[in-house]
Amino acid sequence: MEHSECVKCLKSRGSSPIPQEGKWIQSKEIKDICGFSHGCGKCAPQQGTCKLTINVKDGIIKEALVETIGCTGMTHSAAMAGEILIGKTLLEALNTDLVCDAINDAMKQVFLQLVYGRSQSAFSQGGLSVGSALEDLGKNLTSAVSTVYANDKIGPRYLNLTEGYITKLGLDNNNEIIGYEYVNLGNLMQMLENGTDFKLAKEKSTKRYGRFDDAVKYINPRKEWFMEKFNLGKKEKTVKQTLEKYNLKDLSTARKICEEYGIDIEQIVKGIQPICFDDAVWAYQLGCAIALTQKAKSAEEAAKLIGVGLQAFCLEGSVADERQIGLGHGNLASMLLSENTKCFCFLAGHESFAAAEGAMGIVKTANKVRKTPLKVILNGLGKDAAYIISRINGFTYVSTEYNYTTHTLKVLQEKAFSQGERKNVKVYGAYDVLEGVEIMKLENVDVSITGNSTNPVRFQHPVAGTYKKWCYDHNKTYFSVASGGGTGRTLHPDNVMAGPASYGLTDTMGRMHCDAQFAGSSSVPAHVEMMGFIGMGNNPIVGATVAIACKVSEVLNK
Repeated sequence: MEHSECVKCLKSRGSSPIPQEGKWIQSKEIKDICGFSHGCGKCAPQQGTCKLTINVKDGIIKEALVETIGCTGMTHSAAMAGEILIGKTLLEALNTDLVCDAINDAMKQVFLQLVYGRSQSAFSQGGLSVGSALEDLGKNLTSAVSTVYANDKIGPRYLNLTEGYITKLGLDNNNEIIGYEYVNLGNLMQMLENGTDFKLAKEKSTKRYGRFDDAVKYINPRKEWFMEKFNLGKKEKTVKQTLEKYNLKDLSTARKICEEYGIDIEQIVKGIQPICFDDAVWAYQLGCAIALTQKAKSAEEAAKLIGVGLQAFCLEGSVADERQIGLGHGNLASMLLSENTKCFCFLAGHESFAAAEGAMGIVKTANKVRKTPLKVILNGLGKDAAYIISRINGFTYVSTEYNYTTHTLKVLQEKAFSQGERKNVKVYGAYDVLEGVEIMKLENVDVSITGNSTNPVRFQHPVAGTYKKWCYDHNKTYFSVASGGGTGRTLHPDNVMAGPASYGLTDTMGRMHCDAQFAGSSSVPAHVEMMGFIGMGNNPIVGATVAIACKVSEVLNK
């Protein structure tokens, strides 16, 4: 047998050098990467974006500037990402869930910029000093982001521009904008902190742009809307039918009944979600009045009757109407008030604080009428996000470790961030679906609702579906509610190209495991309104329904 010859390989001469911080570097390890750069990312349905700026020294993120445009939940995501990013290596940041899909995408883009040597500080000796980003945008200018509104009745309204908060628009004889007055918020806050009188500080921080002084008319862009007052519109028919069925003259009568019993619906509803629309208040006033006039015997019964009022606000022919979302919310709240339900889970609600808002609404009220306290948990993707949400809201953070060999879950630590009722809400963060399912088993979850998350396809729906299969195999009752940003909004199942938060697939996967399916976002009021329901996030709706049902039971059973 012949001997095989060893063929020599070409000796590595290293990678091509990249320019960074005044030097040319042959990068072999992540610690070789330095630089200051930006990356822009978008959320999966391409309805929001993030500009991420990071300052990296020796592979470690020392400075981060997170700017988002999109849904209300994105600002909360940015707040958490700003904390999560600092101190991590580029690889850690790349493989850590940064809560929002747009931020995750931006991190991917800025990573590519840096490893290819395309940094803003490539030829700057020593690079950009840490803190420079704050100096630029934190003192005077707010950011290079504008907020302008316009409609076909009133035309454009400048609200916020780079210079600051717009207070007045100057118009000419043709009612065209020729300038504006604004308050530089950075200057204003600095002067207030230095003890300057507010009136004087505002005066000195107020500037003008364009031909403002030549204007013949000035308007407040936030007040002169000429918009119609609240009206039922296309929902008038269903609301009137419900009013007639329960012998209520009109919505004002419903509100008066609530007031006579000492129930301030607006305070309860907006106390749970301050950004909800007015129609949410009207819907709950109707539901509460029905429960009161029908003399609901328990909080469980009251919840179902409140659901009747909510259903009246579902637009005929809409997704909300087809899925009977109003009645569904009433039934869900009733289940949470039932002694048969021991543990309720907000599944993957880490994108915004909506799950927290809903959880607080439940914890504050449900256990007042229950014999055994209801356990409420949050289970979502990302341990850092779970920790931050716990800390800010006063919940209890549960640190876990999943063994991928033995498929077992170990609780490492429980850290309570308050001593009040909020302490009872446990928040879990998981690395993946396997750990998420084990968390559900650990807490023996009876009812769950999927929440607004950037990863419905890769976390909450697979967790709910897998856990449901386990419950079926083990003769356990489990009621799954499908909700979240994509639910009902894009019904085509093939819409998967958008990424891990694909809206079409979100709705389809929800149908595969749910016992009840809502429509619209768990956090954003407008997204639920667009589905033909009310302007309130689905998770806060859960909290509000429980809270009002308990209040009804309280006043009727004095």
